[in-house]
Amino acid sequence: MAPVNGVSGAVGGGRLFVPVCLALGALACGDTLVDSAYSGAPRFTLQGVVGGNPDAPLDPESLVMTAMFWSPQGPLARNYDELVEQLGTASAAQVAQPYVMNLFDEPGPQHLYTTPSGARYALGRVVAYLDTNGNGRLDPSELILGASQGFGVLYAPQALAAGDSPTGRSLPAGWHTFMLPLRCPNAGPEPEPVPVADGDCGVPLGAPCDVDDDCHGGVCLGALIIPLPHRLCAIPEPPPNGCRQRGSVLVSEGPARDYWIQGCASQSDCTRGYPYQCDAGLAACFPSAEVHVTLNETSMRPFCVSGPPPP
Repeated sequence: MAPVNGVSGAVGGGRLFVPVCLALGALACGDTLVDSAYSGAPRFTLQGVVGGNPDAPLDPESLVMTAMFWSPQGPLARNYDELVEQLGTASAAQVAQPYVMNLFDEPGPQHLYTTPSGARYALGRVVAYLDTNGNGRLDPSELILGASQGFGVLYAPQALAAGDSPTGRSLPAGWHTFMLPLRCPNAGPEPEPVPVADGDCGVPLGAPCDVDDDCHGGVCLGALIIPLPHRLCAIPEPPPNGCRQRGSVLVSEGPARDYWIQGCASQSDCTRGYPYQCDAGLAACFPSAEVHVTLNETSMRPFCVSGPPPP
């Protein structure tokens, strides 16, 4: 398949916010357009919310679709027209409603990025577009409405060494979702080293909480980069008592907004339920399992940045 077209003709100003889906129930919202003869369990499932105000009024008959798009350029892609749609992943979406996308196949060779060492992986995001002709794919004349700007999806056919991984950390084979943006390869000097976390502070990092006292010397956060469902216990940097919990990871939201949270190497290290997971980019237990799609994002934000990732 050819790469998707850009959005230079993207819709202009407007604020109408309407539910749209395929008429007459031929396809239920969230059902994937796969071959009707196919049977089997999905290999991977994405879920989140399709929301935001589209830039112009939508015709109630319009069909908004979400589908997986991959970057053969890896983290260096900067525009939607550099992405390639994975056919068969498109599903009808309602606005603003939760969506579920079941992926029944791995990305194909046309979706994979090859690193200088020869390792391969697929890096992508969920994209929303208007399927005006109802054929279940993005065509040159159709408009992109937005994407999962703050979240990326990665599929690794084989385990990735840290030097090959776009996260800068080794990753097992399989599927991963994580916060974006990442740090670009060869992005210049590495960030300043962070302090060592080697204490036993007694703070239940990552545990749900209501108030700071629930965290036994830590703080109870309701948001860190994104909202934190049911809040979580963390330790601010610098810590008030000088203790940094062993196994924790420092996450920064900006000046004077640095916190140590529960670190992880795999999903089994995270004790919280959905949407908390082991975020492959942060190496921390974080609510990044929900891949939200924003409809007013007709310019694609980058997968990676050269400097420190912005909040």
